[in-house]
Amino acid sequence: MHTFSIGEALEFGWHKTREHSALLFKIVLTIFALQIANAVAGKLLFSTVLGALVALVLGIAGLIIEAGFTLIALRLAKGSTAHYRELIPQGKLLWRYFLASLLSGFVTAAGFILLILPGMYLAVRFSMVRFAVMEGAGVMESLRRSWHTTQGNFWRLLGFLLVLVGVNIVGAVLLYVGLLVSVPISILAWAHVYLKLKKA
Repeated sequence: MHTFSIGEALEFGWHKTREHSALLFKIVLTIFALQIANAVAGKLLFSTVLGALVALVLGIAGLIIEAGFTLIALRLAKGSTAHYRELIPQGKLLWRYFLASLLSGFVTAAGFILLILPGMYLAVRFSMVRFAVMEGAGVMESLRRSWHTTQGNFWRLLGFLLVLVGVNIVGAVLLYVGLLVSVPISILAWAHVYLKLKKA
């Protein structure tokens, strides 16, 4: 029995993106601005101490915004309201997000070092960690929750994540303007799938 439909998840992401387009486009443009600033700083301050410092600051800012975007997407997927100021979550959530992402990333990377298939398997099984953190789970609890919610859905989730990659490749091909739509659709569809799996 299927616990979620890839097509239905993408349709959900599309409708939510249209419904909250002003907020979501503002967030994606903020992400783009950070990436541009990082690229410019990298060229102008290449191999300098100042350049390394700027890259560190922009990297931290990017992580904060990534966490905030996850929180906002989860709230919108639940049907709640969200605001741009929530792009900077509370400090406790940020630390948990950072540590859980680091830990799950390390485990997944170890799987890829062993063989491609173990790495893909671990990447899928820990793909819901950041949503679990944003719901208040601790670092280890978020890993356990992701493992539990993805149980029995590896192949369908792998297909779903590959579809999201494809959607964003198409968005990038369209002179990057398409990413204004594809990125929000992807994260909202992802949050929707997490909620469906958790409920199931």
